[in-house]
Amino acid sequence: MNTPDYKDFLNSVLCVIVIFKVKLIESSSFVSILKILDKDNLDLDFLIYDNSPTSKYDVNKEKYQHASISYIHNKENVGVSKAYNEGYKLAQKQNKKWLLIMDQDTICPDNFLKAYYYSFVKFQDVSLFVPKLIWNNKVLSPCNFLFERGSAKSHISNGIQDFKKKSLLNSGMFIKLDSFSKTGGFNNKIKLDFSDFYFINNFKKNYNSFVITEAICVHELSSTDTNCENAINRFKFYCNGARNYMNFNNFFWVFLWAKLHMLKLSFKYKDIRFFKIFFKYLIKNNQ
Repeated sequence: MNTPDYKDFLNSVLCVIVIFKVKLIESSSFVSILKILDKDNLDLDFLIYDNSPTSKYDVNKEKYQHASISYIHNKENVGVSKAYNEGYKLAQKQNKKWLLIMDQDTICPDNFLKAYYYSFVKFQDVSLFVPKLIWNNKVLSPCNFLFERGSAKSHISNGIQDFKKKSLLNSGMFIKLDSFSKTGGFNNKIKLDFSDFYFINNFKKNYNSFVITEAICVHELSSTDTNCENAINRFKFYCNGARNYMNFNNFFWVFLWAKLHMLKLSFKYKDIRFFKIFFKYLIKNNQ
């Protein structure tokens, strides 16, 4: 196999960033990647999938020297799964080999893109590469995964890893396009929460390992938001994800974690609406 140089490698990549209610230039993921491209005089293709009620990107006015942007606005807020699947379709049309998927709020270090390249050169038979995602000195991804629940790790080594008792969060997944197709992509019904676990559970059926690159990203969790109304809206997505995830995975454990999460939020905010949402979206399954 002929190993491509760094620039050719990046030419084979489509980066998908999903934004919601932030301008593109306010997205930590986009800004930090753009900084790398500008500094190293590199080019990268993007799909920006905008789930905001009104568009947050002006196609005619916003131009970036090293970022070639395709843009989709969907005011229905369909979540991340459909966005990543649309990214796969576009990557196919553009004859790409790799898909890099990102949330809007991940801060990428200077070695972010090179870390994928160096890992690829070393492990050319592997189909999935990820950075470490950290928050408050804890490793959020890769995470421990037991009884259908992810939990932060205190430490994990770089390099090739097996999937035993591990899973990954979406942001930073660098996936070979053929493997994305073989896995079946993301489930459009699982809009946000559990979308990553669903994808990785299916990925594990065909592949035994993944690689952790040398890049360390700072990832902000939406669950750290202290605003009650934001938590209410987020919990609707959580229940939607749990309901649809339970259709394919262990019902008992997912239902238990969702119920405990509902009780925790109800106590934290002293608001009965979390119970009502739990009953409506998860038990009655009203979407």
